Amino acid sequence: MQPHELVKKAIEDKTKEITSSNAFFLDAENGRLSKDQIITYLHCLKFYFENTLPNLEISINNAKSNNLKMVPFLEEKWEEEKGHDQWPVNDLARLGHTYDPSEEYRRVSEIEELVDLAVEMINGNLKDFAAYMTFTEYFSVLCGPTLLDNLEKYCGVPKTAMTAIDYHIEVDVKHVQDDLKFIDEIAESEEDVQSMVKAVDRTADVVNRFFLRLSTWTQPIAQANNISPQLNA
Repeated sequence: MQPHELVKKAIEDKTKEITSSNAFFLDAENGRLSKDQIITYLHCLKFYFENTLPNLEISINNAKSNNLKMVPFLEEKWEEEKGHDQWPVNDLARLGHTYDPSEEYRRVSEIEELVDLAVEMINGNLKDFAAYMTFTEYFSVLCGPTLLDNLEKYCGVPKTAMTAIDYHIEVDVKHVQDDLKFIDEIAESEEDVQSMVKAVDRTADVVNRFFLRLSTWTQPIAQANNISPQLNA
Protein backbone atom coordinates (compact mmCIF):
# COMPACT_ATOMS: atom_id res chain seq x y z
CA MET A 1 0.00 0.00 0.00
CA GLN A 2 1.09 3.56 -0.70
CA PRO A 3 1.78 5.80 2.33
CA HIS A 4 -1.37 7.84 1.72
CA GLU A 5 -3.46 4.66 1.60
CA LEU A 6 -2.22 3.60 5.04
CA VAL A 7 -2.88 7.02 6.51
CA LYS A 8 -6.28 7.21 4.80
CA LYS A 9 -7.31 3.80 6.13
CA ALA A 10 -6.18 4.73 9.64
CA ILE A 11 -8.33 7.87 9.52
CA GLU A 12 -11.34 6.01 8.17
CA ASP A 13 -11.04 3.28 10.79
CA LYS A 14 -10.72 5.77 13.65
CA THR A 15 -13.59 7.90 12.36
CA LYS A 16 -15.87 4.86 12.12
CA GLU A 17 -14.89 3.83 15.62
CA ILE A 18 -15.62 7.28 17.03
CA THR A 19 -18.91 7.90 15.26
CA SER A 20 -20.28 4.43 16.05
CA SER A 21 -19.52 4.47 19.76
CA ASN A 22 -19.03 8.04 21.00
CA ALA A 23 -22.01 9.29 23.02
CA PHE A 24 -22.01 12.68 21.31
CA PHE A 25 -22.76 11.20 17.91
CA LEU A 26 -25.24 8.70 19.33
CA ASP A 27 -27.02 11.47 21.22
CA ALA A 28 -27.22 13.55 18.04
CA GLU A 29 -28.87 10.61 16.28
CA ASN A 30 -31.32 10.16 19.12
CA GLY A 31 -32.15 13.83 19.67
CA ARG A 32 -30.54 14.05 23.07
CA LEU A 33 -28.12 16.94 22.52
CA SER A 34 -29.20 20.27 23.97
CA LYS A 35 -28.76 23.61 22.31
CA ASP A 36 -26.44 24.59 25.14
CA GLN A 37 -24.13 21.66 24.34
CA ILE A 38 -24.00 22.86 20.73
CA ILE A 39 -23.21 26.38 21.90
CA THR A 40 -20.29 24.99 23.88
CA TYR A 41 -19.20 22.99 20.83
CA LEU A 42 -19.13 26.19 18.76
CA HIS A 43 -17.20 28.03 21.46
CA CYS A 44 -14.60 25.26 21.33
CA LEU A 45 -14.42 25.46 17.54
CA LYS A 46 -13.86 29.20 17.80
CA PHE A 47 -10.89 28.58 20.11
CA TYR A 48 -9.52 25.88 17.83
CA PHE A 49 -9.82 27.91 14.63
CA GLU A 50 -8.33 31.07 16.12
CA ASN A 51 -5.21 29.09 16.97
CA THR A 52 -4.88 27.60 13.49
CA LEU A 53 -3.24 30.54 11.72
CA PRO A 54 -0.65 31.26 14.46
CA ASN A 55 0.25 27.56 14.56
CA LEU A 56 0.58 27.41 10.79
CA GLU A 57 2.85 30.46 10.88
CA ILE A 58 5.12 28.63 13.34
CA SER A 59 5.08 25.53 11.15
CA ILE A 60 6.06 27.57 8.08
CA ASN A 61 8.96 29.18 9.94
CA ASN A 62 10.13 25.80 11.22
CA ALA A 63 9.94 24.30 7.74
CA LYS A 64 11.95 27.21 6.31
CA SER A 65 14.56 26.95 9.05
CA ASN A 66 15.06 23.26 8.31
CA ASN A 67 14.92 23.64 4.52
CA LEU A 68 11.96 21.29 4.28
CA LYS A 69 9.92 20.99 1.09
CA MET A 70 6.74 21.40 3.13
CA VAL A 71 6.81 25.21 2.94
CA PRO A 72 4.50 25.67 -0.09
CA PHE A 73 2.00 23.18 1.31
CA LEU A 74 1.88 24.93 4.68
CA GLU A 75 1.68 28.38 3.12
CA GLU A 76 -1.31 27.24 1.08
CA LYS A 77 -2.94 25.93 4.26
CA TRP A 78 -2.40 29.29 5.91
CA GLU A 79 -4.17 31.05 3.05
CA GLU A 80 -7.04 28.57 3.11
CA GLU A 81 -7.71 28.97 6.83
CA LYS A 82 -8.13 32.75 6.88
CA GLY A 83 -11.40 33.90 8.42
CA HIS A 84 -12.56 30.49 9.57
CA ASP A 85 -12.61 31.58 13.21
CA GLN A 86 -15.53 33.91 12.39
CA TRP A 87 -17.77 31.03 11.29
CA PRO A 88 -18.53 29.77 14.83
CA VAL A 89 -19.22 33.34 15.96
CA ASN A 90 -21.78 33.74 13.19
CA ASP A 91 -23.33 30.38 14.05
CA LEU A 92 -23.69 31.35 17.70
CA ALA A 93 -25.51 34.51 16.66
CA ARG A 94 -27.92 32.42 14.57
CA LEU A 95 -28.63 30.38 17.69
CA GLY A 96 -29.43 33.57 19.59
CA HIS A 97 -26.16 33.57 21.52
CA THR A 98 -23.62 36.38 21.43
CA TYR A 99 -20.05 35.13 21.50
CA ASP A 100 -18.34 36.26 24.67
CA PRO A 101 -14.60 35.48 25.11
CA SER A 102 -15.07 35.67 28.87
CA GLU A 103 -17.11 32.45 28.79
CA GLU A 104 -13.92 30.44 29.17
CA TYR A 105 -15.80 27.77 31.14
CA ARG A 106 -17.14 26.57 27.78
CA ARG A 107 -13.62 25.84 26.51
CA VAL A 108 -13.19 22.23 27.56
CA SER A 109 -9.70 20.99 28.31
CA GLU A 110 -9.72 18.49 25.44
CA ILE A 111 -9.94 21.22 22.80
CA GLU A 112 -6.92 22.85 24.42
CA GLU A 113 -5.20 19.47 24.33
CA LEU A 114 -5.93 19.19 20.60
CA VAL A 115 -4.27 22.56 19.99
CA ASP A 116 -1.34 21.59 22.21
CA LEU A 117 -0.89 18.37 20.23
CA ALA A 118 -0.59 20.40 17.03
CA VAL A 119 2.07 22.60 18.65
CA GLU A 120 3.97 19.53 19.84
CA MET A 121 4.05 18.08 16.33
CA ILE A 122 4.93 21.40 14.74
CA ASN A 123 7.95 21.69 17.01
CA GLY A 124 8.80 18.00 16.77
CA ASN A 125 7.98 16.35 13.45
CA LEU A 126 6.22 18.37 10.77
CA LYS A 127 5.37 15.21 8.85
CA ASP A 128 3.28 14.14 11.84
CA PHE A 129 1.61 17.55 11.75
CA ALA A 130 0.67 16.90 8.11
CA ALA A 131 -1.01 13.68 9.24
CA TYR A 132 -2.75 15.57 12.05
CA MET A 133 -4.17 18.10 9.58
CA THR A 134 -5.23 15.33 7.22
CA PHE A 135 -7.13 13.66 10.05
CA THR A 136 -8.99 16.80 11.11
CA GLU A 137 -10.02 17.62 7.54
CA TYR A 138 -10.95 14.09 6.48
CA PHE A 139 -12.84 13.56 9.74
CA SER A 140 -15.08 16.52 8.86
CA VAL A 141 -15.71 15.13 5.38
CA LEU A 142 -16.50 11.64 6.66
CA CYS A 143 -18.79 12.38 9.58
CA GLY A 144 -19.89 15.98 9.09
CA PRO A 145 -22.85 15.44 6.73
CA THR A 146 -24.52 12.82 8.93
CA LEU A 147 -23.88 14.84 12.09
CA LEU A 148 -25.45 17.96 10.58
CA ASP A 149 -28.44 15.97 9.33
CA ASN A 150 -28.99 14.50 12.78
CA LEU A 151 -28.61 17.83 14.54
CA GLU A 152 -31.21 19.37 12.24
CA LYS A 153 -33.69 16.48 12.21
CA TYR A 154 -33.52 15.38 15.82
CA CYS A 155 -31.99 18.19 17.88
CA GLY A 156 -33.55 21.26 16.28
CA VAL A 157 -30.23 22.82 15.25
CA PRO A 158 -30.43 23.95 11.60
CA LYS A 159 -27.52 23.52 9.22
CA THR A 160 -27.57 27.27 8.69
CA ALA A 161 -26.43 27.59 12.31
CA MET A 162 -23.60 25.08 11.86
CA THR A 163 -21.65 26.67 9.03
CA ALA A 164 -18.40 26.12 10.96
CA ILE A 165 -18.87 22.45 10.10
CA ASP A 166 -20.85 22.76 6.87
CA TYR A 167 -18.37 25.08 5.16
CA HIS A 168 -15.47 22.86 6.17
CA ILE A 169 -17.14 19.83 4.63
CA GLU A 170 -17.39 21.73 1.37
CA VAL A 171 -13.81 22.96 1.23
CA ASP A 172 -12.14 19.97 2.86
CA VAL A 173 -13.14 17.52 0.13
CA LYS A 174 -10.50 19.13 -2.10
CA HIS A 175 -8.12 19.67 0.79
CA VAL A 176 -8.13 15.98 1.68
CA GLN A 177 -7.20 15.02 -1.87
CA ASP A 178 -4.26 17.41 -1.70
CA ASP A 179 -3.32 16.21 1.79
CA LEU A 180 -3.16 12.56 0.78
CA LYS A 181 -1.11 13.34 -2.30
CA PHE A 182 1.27 15.32 -0.12
CA ILE A 183 1.60 12.39 2.32
CA ASP A 184 3.14 10.36 -0.51
CA GLU A 185 5.55 13.17 -1.29
CA ILE A 186 6.92 13.52 2.24
CA ALA A 187 6.93 9.86 3.33
CA GLU A 188 10.54 8.92 2.63
CA SER A 189 10.76 5.81 4.78
CA GLU A 190 8.75 3.17 6.57
CA GLU A 191 9.51 5.01 9.79
CA ASP A 192 7.87 8.15 8.36
CA VAL A 193 4.72 6.21 7.53
CA GLN A 194 4.56 4.53 10.91
CA SER A 195 5.04 7.87 12.63
CA MET A 196 2.25 9.49 10.61
CA VAL A 197 -0.14 6.62 11.34
CA LYS A 198 0.69 7.00 15.02
CA ALA A 199 0.02 10.75 14.71
CA VAL A 200 -3.42 9.90 13.31
CA ASP A 201 -4.07 7.61 16.28
CA ARG A 202 -3.00 10.27 18.78
CA THR A 203 -5.15 12.92 17.10
CA ALA A 204 -8.14 10.60 16.98
CA ASP A 205 -7.78 9.82 20.68
CA VAL A 206 -7.97 13.49 21.63
CA VAL A 207 -10.87 14.13 19.24
CA ASN A 208 -12.76 11.17 20.70
CA ARG A 209 -12.29 12.43 24.24
CA PHE A 210 -13.30 15.93 23.16
CA PHE A 211 -16.67 14.70 21.90
CA LEU A 212 -17.12 12.51 24.97
CA ARG A 213 -16.63 15.59 27.13
CA LEU A 214 -19.20 17.50 25.09
CA SER A 215 -21.68 14.65 25.51
CA THR A 216 -21.56 15.03 29.30
CA TRP A 217 -21.06 18.79 29.40
CA THR A 218 -23.40 20.81 31.61
CA GLN A 219 -23.37 24.43 32.68
CA PRO A 220 -21.45 25.26 35.86
CA ILE A 221 -24.04 26.19 38.48
CA ALA A 222 -23.13 29.88 38.59
CA GLN A 223 -23.54 30.26 34.83
CA ALA A 224 -26.57 27.98 34.61
CA ASN A 225 -28.47 30.28 36.94
CA ASN A 226 -27.97 33.13 34.46
CA ILE A 227 -28.69 31.29 31.21
CA SER A 228 -31.49 32.54 29.00
CA PRO A 229 -34.55 30.24 29.02
CA GLN A 230 -34.42 30.00 25.23
CA LEU A 231 -31.00 28.30 25.44
CA ASN A 232 -32.29 25.62 27.77
CA ALA A 233 -34.34 24.16 24.97
